[in-house]
Amino acid sequence: MKFKHNYGSELLNNAYEKFFKGEYVTYEEFVIMLSTNDELYFMYDEKEYQVEHTDNSIVHMCVSRYENNKVILERSEKFNSIIELLDNFKIEGKSIHEIWENIHFTKSK
Repeated sequence: MKFKHNYGSELLNNAYEKFFKGEYVTYEEFVIMLSTNDELYFMYDEKEYQVEHTDNSIVHMCVSRYENNKVILERSEKFNSIIELLDNFKIEGKSIHEIWENIHFTKSK
């Protein structure tokens, strides 16, 4: 089944189609998907990372881990924009771009 939503651009539509099919999404496509204010989840090193947008244009990065199938929020950092988050949020001292090859998209458990 083909992805049917229209996000306004072919590039964005293609990125979401790959995302929903479980295909590899490039870092650039991830950044474009963040522009839709969608909540996106990914896994890295057994932790779940969630990009969350609030009504007042603040962007949060929530970091969770699981214990006995329960979500335990480790931390939440807030940023004024996606660009600020991408520039300043670090995972083990590295940017999301630097660890991109080891990130796996997921839906929250």
